[in-house]
Amino acid sequence: MSNEKYTIQDYQEGDEKVQASIFNNVMSKIDPNIPLTTPEEIRIRNPIYGSLRMGYEYNSENIKFLIHSEDGIVGYAECYGRLGSYNLHYPLILKKHRVEETLNLLFKTNYDLAKSKNAKRIHSTYNSNYNEINSFLKNQKIVPIKSIRENKRLVILTDELNYDITDFNFIPFNQNKVDDLLDFRYSKEEIAGRDLSKEELISGFESGKYSPENSTLILKNGRLVAWWSIRINFPPYDYDKTLTHPIGVLNELALDFSYENLPELRKAMFKAGFKFLKSKEIPEFRMWASCSGQFFKEYANYGFRLTGEGEYEYTYK
Repeated sequence: MSNEKYTIQDYQEGDEKVQASIFNNVMSKIDPNIPLTTPEEIRIRNPIYGSLRMGYEYNSENIKFLIHSEDGIVGYAECYGRLGSYNLHYPLILKKHRVEETLNLLFKTNYDLAKSKNAKRIHSTYNSNYNEINSFLKNQKIVPIKSIRENKRLVILTDELNYDITDFNFIPFNQNKVDDLLDFRYSKEEIAGRDLSKEELISGFESGKYSPENSTLILKNGRLVAWWSIRINFPPYDYDKTLTHPIGVLNELALDFSYENLPELRKAMFKAGFKFLKSKEIPEFRMWASCSGQFFKEYANYGFRLTGEGEYEYTYK
């Protein structure tokens, strides 16, 4: 099979139809539980994780199609960029054309795009049960791997989030507090959380990602020590496609790792979402934790349990 038979093409208006067809063909073999998608659905959502696509994260160059000289479009691969961090997706290619050469060709195309944008971080994250995908990501030679992290998912009943803690103030997060959050996030190196920008946060309020109901600033003795934002995943839009009920999941966070009592602060963060989930009659809350992290070693102390779900997170050089 020769590279001369294949070319790469950026997304063009209307390509969702073939994109959905390829996704359904390939992913149904990898995950029998994954719902079939439609062109309209694939236009607005990430079909694996269910999250809504944000306009500033996806554009025509972020979706690459593999074109065969005789068979036309035979595969595609996505990536999305957020504040300098790029997430690379596994190339979805029809079986007839799915070989190491074509997988590498599509994957490298998006890797090269991320590098051309001077990405601060390039990564991929996939369900640990997706053996075909993980085998490719672990063994491909085209993109150097810096680290592979294993994460496990945890669950707790909503009622158990109502911890008996005091002396924290919970302030609803609104657009007037955006500058306060940004000042906190970049006040010192010990503040953990992904990069944020004013433009993105304002856009998040406009899209409904953030609201005073689902997002909270947490203060102790008048000092901001954490930000906690959650959302609701409805079937079939969660990572776990076998779920039949809605769940609460982590939206975003920022916390001060230099805080003198981290277990106390974590309980305050979890409790910050209790009222919202309870008001929406959401029965449980789920989150991911790194198996190598301190929180994972202590999760039972907060009332969390393992769901049985796992994922691998690949960070590239």
